[in-house]
Amino acid sequence: MNKSLYTSIIIRSLIVIGAFYVIAYILTRSNYIALGFVVGGITRLVGFISIAISSEYISESARPGSIAAVLYIIRLIFYGFVVSWSIIKGINVISLLVGFLILNFIIYGARWKLRRAS
Repeated sequence: MNKSLYTSIIIRSLIVIGAFYVIAYILTRSNYIALGFVVGGITRLVGFISIAISSEYISESARPGSIAAVLYIIRLIFYGFVVSWSIIKGINVISLLVGFLILNFIIYGARWKLRRAS
């Protein structure tokens, strides 16, 4: 993927995360539910950016498989810490998981748009 596509996905994700926060807060008046979307979405964005940055490094490495596995495990541990922290702070776990999925839908939409254009 090229850098402009990464940037487009990140910007769209931030817009959708913000929209989810506003809508959830208006509908529920619960900051803990609305924050779940933000924490989940931002956490996945951090993971996405780390994948984007490390993908070039991995492809040029002598041992790409082992480096990719270690980075994957680090990302999973990071996600685990975020979920644990969210539970401790009382953030709604369902909205957190939906926040995790926001990036997936943005990527699927971008992929669909690229396929449709070609």
